[in-house]
Amino acid sequence: MSSLLILICSLALLVFIVRSLLPHLAEDNHRWTALLGSVLIGVILPTFLVCWCSGAKGVLNLIIKTKMNTKGKPLPDLSLDELAGNWSGMLVQALILCGPIAIGLANIVFDKCLERTRKRSTPNQRYAVLLGAAISIFNLPGWGVVMYLPPDGLVLLRTFLLFVVAGSSCGLWISWHAQRSVDSHKPYWPQFSLGTLLIMILSWGALMAIFAPAPSQ
Repeated sequence: MSSLLILICSLALLVFIVRSLLPHLAEDNHRWTALLGSVLIGVILPTFLVCWCSGAKGVLNLIIKTKMNTKGKPLPDLSLDELAGNWSGMLVQALILCGPIAIGLANIVFDKCLERTRKRSTPNQRYAVLLGAAISIFNLPGWGVVMYLPPDGLVLLRTFLLFVVAGSSCGLWISWHAQRSVDSHKPYWPQFSLGTLLIMILSWGALMAIFAPAPSQ
C-alpha cells in the first residue's frame, strides 16, 4: 500500500499548497497565479483523465502484466497499490516534462491578454479561449499521452480534444487574472457569464465521456 499512501499524501499536499499559496500570490503577483493555475488545469487534470482512461484494463496493465504471462491466459487487474504507483509516476512525468512548457506558454497568453486588456475595456474571454486552445498544442511532450491511451480509433481524437478543452480552460483562467492585474477590484475567483460556464461544463463533461475506460469484458 506504499504507492497508494504516497499518491494520497501527494494529492493532499498539492491541495494544501494550491489553497494556501495561490491567494497570497494573487495579492502580489497576478501573473504567477495565472501560471500556477494553468499547470493545475492544463497538466494535472489531464493527467488524471489519461490515468482514468488507461485504468486497470488499459495499456498500463498490458505493458506490466504481459511480461509475466507467456501462456496467453487472461490477465488479472492491477492491484490498487500498483495503480497508485502508476498514477504517481505519470503525474511526476507530466509535471517534469509538460509543466515547464505549460508555464512558458501560459506566460505568452498572459502577456497577450494583458496587452489586450489595457487597450480595450471589454473582456477578452473569447480571444483567450481561442489563443489558449491553439497554443496548448505546442506543448509537445504532452502528445506522449498516446502511448498510454488504449490503441483504438479514438486515440488521436481523445488527445486533440484534451489539448483543446484544457487549453481553452487555461485561457479563461489566465484572461481573468490578466484583467485583475489591471483592475484590482475584481475578485480572486473568475466570474464568467452563464453561457461561458455552461460551455466549459459541457466541454469537460464530453471529455470525461470520451475518456471513460472501456467496460470490463
